[in-house]
Amino acid sequence: MFKRLALVGLLLAAAASAKVHTFTITDRIQAGAVQLSPGEYKLQLTGSDAVLTDKNNRRIDVNAKVEEVERKFAQTSVTTITKDGIRRLEVIEVGGTRAKVVFE
Repeated sequence: MFKRLALVGLLLAAAASAKVHTFTITDRIQAGAVQLSPGEYKLQLTGSDAVLTDKNNRRIDVNAKVEEVERKFAQTSVTTITKDGIRRLEVIEVGGTRAKVVFE
């Protein structure tokens, strides 16, 4: 019984420590194979995975990898590129962390 309580407590602590970051896009943009509409999105980092959710808390599955850099980013910033006439989400630098999310 004690082991179960300890495990549940550990899982709750891990879930509480996973911080959610928000960012806004102003135009339609491609993130991997997914088309994102303008609006506010949430980004949650869990280890080497990045999870995006929209304003309705719907999960958006995109291919991305989380990389760590040497210094913390002061603020969250979004980098886009236009390739073959399509605006694409390239990188999100997550403010307050050393995490950089690179989209494929």
